[in-house]
Amino acid sequence: MVYDPACRAEAPLKKNPCPDCYHCQFCSDDRCNACRGGKYKQSVSSCRKLSVQEQIVLYDRINSQDIAE
Repeated sequence: MVYDPACRAEAPLKKNPCPDCYHCQFCSDDRCNACRGGKYKQSVSSCRKLSVQEQIVLYDRINSQDIAE
């Protein structure tokens, strides 16, 4: 017996229409992008992480705007 994806009666749910994917594991967007060769737009989660100092500055800036209003 040989697995032939063309003879599936019902197409399974897939996160992306990868032609070589026969069983989608619903990987994270970062892993999915790496597996697909980086051809697709990266997700927001793959953006550069802020340092602790940058987080503090951003927090202070956002909260100072709320107080001013």
